[in-house]
Amino acid sequence: MVSLLDTYIENRERVQPDDTNNYDTAHGGNVAKWMDEVGAMSAMRLAGNPCVTASIDRLDFARPIPRGDTCVIESYVYATGRTSVRVRLRAFRETPETGARELTTEATFVFVALDEDRRPTPVPDLAVDGEREEEAGGRRWRPNRTSRTGRPVRRRGPSPDHAGTVPATAFEATTRVVAGGRLIRVRSNGRQ
Repeated sequence: MVSLLDTYIENRERVQPDDTNNYDTAHGGNVAKWMDEVGAMSAMRLAGNPCVTASIDRLDFARPIPRGDTCVIESYVYATGRTSVRVRLRAFRETPETGARELTTEATFVFVALDEDRRPTPVPDLAVDGEREEEAGGRRWRPNRTSRTGRPVRRRGPSPDHAGTVPATAFEATTRVVAGGRLIRVRSNGRQ
């Protein structure tokens, strides 16, 4: 069994001019990309197989990261499903000269482990070995299969434990978007 601490990864990216937006701070898309890459590494450490992004459950930008600073990303697996791996990520701005850090971004990603045929494959349980790991939220994750009314929820498209195939590319995936107070699904080609 893999422990929560075995999946911990810390990575750094220096924010260069090509990484910035009009305000000379790290573009949010770049920060999300860096988080996705590091999160996938944590997921693969647990799964022992390649993993693809199934969803981004939460991505909160609290502060910008100025050009010239370092973006430090911390990642670890905190829960597993049958074929899915939930990863918690935090990004910090770090001043290169002093090493002073400030939390800028928090996120929760879900990855799905794939076998050689690009089909979802079971992942091992996550071992939670101590108080520190329990505080970090390590647990077996079971997706809620019922709505608030108690009826089963019918899932469409790739879900964390989808028994079918996972899209070969991210461009085939669907995204959930809240628009006008209601949840809609938008395909990567822009259609609802």
